[in-house]
Amino acid sequence: MSAELRLLLRDLRQAQELSQDELAHQLGISRQSIISLEQGAYLPSFPLLINMIQFFNCDLEELVEGLSQNVAQLPSVAELAIQSIEQPATRPAAGAINVYETAIEYEVQVQAPGFKENEIHLEFSGDTLTITAQTSIDQREAAEKLIRREWECDSFTRQVRFAHPIDVDQVEAKLADGMLTIHTPKVEPVKPKIKKIEVKK
Repeated sequence: MSAELRLLLRDLRQAQELSQDELAHQLGISRQSIISLEQGAYLPSFPLLINMIQFFNCDLEELVEGLSQNVAQLPSVAELAIQSIEQPATRPAAGAINVYETAIEYEVQVQAPGFKENEIHLEFSGDTLTITAQTSIDQREAAEKLIRREWECDSFTRQVRFAHPIDVDQVEAKLADGMLTIHTPKVEPVKPKIKKIEVKK
């Protein structure tokens, strides 16, 4: 932690007569983290800083001493807002597959959140379906400043090998709500010819 910046966490905690365990529980962190923060081992992350401000209902200046001498070290209001976004819940894994079989077809479902139709390519070779997808890299004007990046582009390749011959000309694929659904009709089995054989004397 900077020698000129001091986190006033202990003062605020004691003013509210909270133990380190109680504050750790309220902020969703460990007691050891509270101890380290109060000892000045490091500054809190921006999301944690926002949580502290909201919990103690105080201004940033009341939580961190020495701001006026360290303005350059502080994030902008926009950066604080962006970096206080909670981490998303576990998102569907791009390329995760479910395969269903009926008497007439296989249905392949592929998780493809964030992908567009023209970014997904399907190819059949023999009895194997290959699914390839790659998102486009987001291009921005040079004047725009990136203040948080959690993704840039995504891609996956999956192969499905079918145990039954597929009528490739009848395969259909549809992308909706981040789910790619592929219908792969089975080739109708050729019915064996029945021929009666006359038994001769």
